[in-house]
Amino acid sequence: MMNVWTGLLANMAVLTMTIALWSNLGPIRFKLPAPLPQFLFGVHMGIGLIALMVMRVPLTEGVFIDLRVALLTLAGFFGGPAAGLVAAAAGASYRIYVGGAGVVAGTLAIIIPALIGIAGQFLIRKRKRNWKHVLAVSCAGTIGGLLTLLVLPPVIRDHVVPIVTLPLGLLGLTATFLGGLAILNELNRRETLRSNLIYRQVIEAMPDCINVKDPRGRFIVANAATAKLMHAGSADELIGKSDAQFYPPDIAEKFLKDELDVLIRGVAQVIEQRAAHSDGTSVWLSTMKVPLFGEGNNPVGLITHNRDISDRKRLELQLAESQQHLTDALANMPDGLAMFDAEGIMIFCNEQYRNMFPRTAELRVAGSSYKTVLLAALQRGEFLTFPLSAQEALARSAQDILQSRDKTQLQLFDGRWIQSRTRFTIGGACFLVCSDITQIKDKEAELEALNGQLTLAANTDGLTGLANRRAFDDRLRQHMNLAARGGVQLSLLLIDVDRFKAYNDTYGHPAGDECLKRIAKCMGAIARRPSDLTARYGGEELAILMPLTPLNDAISLAQKLRSLIHDQAVPHTGSEKGIVTVSIGVATVNGHEACEIDDQSFLQRADQALYDAKTSGRDLVRHWSAPGRRTGTAGL
Repeated sequence: MMNVWTGLLANMAVLTMTIALWSNLGPIRFKLPAPLPQFLFGVHMGIGLIALMVMRVPLTEGVFIDLRVALLTLAGFFGGPAAGLVAAAAGASYRIYVGGAGVVAGTLAIIIPALIGIAGQFLIRKRKRNWKHVLAVSCAGTIGGLLTLLVLPPVIRDHVVPIVTLPLGLLGLTATFLGGLAILNELNRRETLRSNLIYRQVIEAMPDCINVKDPRGRFIVANAATAKLMHAGSADELIGKSDAQFYPPDIAEKFLKDELDVLIRGVAQVIEQRAAHSDGTSVWLSTMKVPLFGEGNNPVGLITHNRDISDRKRLELQLAESQQHLTDALANMPDGLAMFDAEGIMIFCNEQYRNMFPRTAELRVAGSSYKTVLLAALQRGEFLTFPLSAQEALARSAQDILQSRDKTQLQLFDGRWIQSRTRFTIGGACFLVCSDITQIKDKEAELEALNGQLTLAANTDGLTGLANRRAFDDRLRQHMNLAARGGVQLSLLLIDVDRFKAYNDTYGHPAGDECLKRIAKCMGAIARRPSDLTARYGGEELAILMPLTPLNDAISLAQKLRSLIHDQAVPHTGSEKGIVTVSIGVATVNGHEACEIDDQSFLQRADQALYDAKTSGRDLVRHWSAPGRRTGTAGL
């Protein structure tokens, strides 16, 4: 019996070497197109299987056993039908070649575990495998392998089964389970490496500066944009260094102080700061500093996101200068001045005052009543605008008009704007100071237009011309509140360009930008109501917010958009569709639901529907339904 255990342990060593060799060949696997990696995995496991069968353990004369069940079960479970069948075919071929009285049982002991492994993979489908799944399929594969002993000839079976069941079952289960855990850990390691690579590529591709520092302010991670900002040759040159090696001492000390403050408070902060280099160059940065916590909620570093806001600062300075110019213009503007007594009779006025009002200039002389002058100005059409409160006061007395307001702006018949200011004296008399503020009004209009342009730029995606994420979030909150108060429906379409990364990789980023512009035009053709909002939600994800739109209408519009983009037949060799397509997720809330959920929950519904559309084959429209009900599907 000891020889049996020794032989099975030798089999265990072969199994271990087979899995270890596959792990070391892992990097090659990622360079091969599917399903070739699964096929090669099956070939590899088949070679290991033959090695196990060559090193089979003699039990009695003419009777041999091995741990073939482990490799076959794992090949089918982790490699799927391609790997499981290839490994089974290799093993069965060798077993038939060897021959013997147990050829049928031996062949079944190869086929059944492989099928069990394939069935295990099918049952799990796209769920993430864990140790419980490995244990379950290990038990099933071991039991299936042992059951094949029952088809041995009776003479051999009665002699072999009592002896072999315990050692073969225990070691087979152990080998399968441990081998499965090893493969599972290797797959998880590869997935982690792949995710890290993707995250790194995303960070490197970002135009903004992203970096991570340790508590002492030394760089741990940095992207190329950070290196450019720091005037470093590459991101690698920053690792292990601090700001003190790239900025003047006072600037570096200020940065470190801000970072320590964030670490102490443990709360993210956004700081606007000026970064000056020793060569005299400088930029303004909007910096978000986020503390990075480790085990025990202890700060282990700092994530920093820098955005260059030099252009914005330049605009703010220009606005400040414009406002100063307006103030100077007002201070140096020749004013019209008139003085009235307590009864509203003009005491004197200057020429500037008379020249400001050409249609009543002859009346604006000492001794004239303010009420008489105003009545004449109204009759002669000297004012295009005149305050209603002043007209009502005019029916009573001139003094009521003068006291009705401190400042009054009037537009004259020739388009000029006059601002009148009243200043009272102790004796009841008053000074009326009139200033030509036409230029100020023009400047105000220009500033309003400039502010409108700045607001539009701050809420518009520069590439597609759609609303950006900030504008989308603001509008979504507004419409959710309106839906809750008004009891109306609100629909949301989340659109994702299928295989967009592959499109950029194949045709280049300029072509990718043109593709997004093209899709944005299609969105504009669908969402035509003034209340509809088309937005670039992020990257290749787009969105349409449609107030007062029920679910069926939203699905219909989503299908029209999907068809419109599909029918353009823009070539896309990186997609299984061969053309550029989109997947669309639709979600709708009524007034009652809008009172119960927030805007983020609404977004998650649409995002879940979009996820369903993508996982169901892409170029589809899916809408969100409550749990327990199927989401609708539309598409090719």
